Amino acid sequence: MSQNRILLALTDKEDIRVLTGYLSGVGFEVSLTEDGAAAVERSMTEVPTIMIVDMVLPVIDGERLFKIVRHNPHTSKIPFIFISNNAVDIKGFKPGMDSFVSRPLNLEQVDGRLRQAMFQREDAHGGAKGIEGKLSHMSPP
Repeated sequence: MSQNRILLALTDKEDIRVLTGYLSGVGFEVSLTEDGAAAVERSMTEVPTIMIVDMVLPVIDGERLFKIVRHNPHTSKIPFIFISNNAVDIKGFKPGMDSFVSRPLNLEQVDGRLRQAMFQREDAHGGAKGIEGKLSHMSPP
């Protein structure tokens, strides 16, 4: 598994072009699918760092894709960034970990959501820890 793999499940050709170019340019390995069923399969075999998903996908829509991936223990911690024309209430959506980006895409907003998702993922996987222990373990001054 690549440390910086993003799975795009999008149907809009312009979104695909813009995001693929941007993500590749900032060092991500991009994997692309254009339907929800292929995204489910690829998420299980490649386990991406983050998934960027269109709410409207052929075969399996974005919400159902989210539920399938979230209910699998192997993929349950993958952050999602949803691309949509409007916000949708999704059961299991975790603010801070998952987010929405509305169209038209703003790459600064996408970058902010990616950084937030990467930070939350590091915290969830035991990355960047602060100081831990008990005061009794410290020597007196």
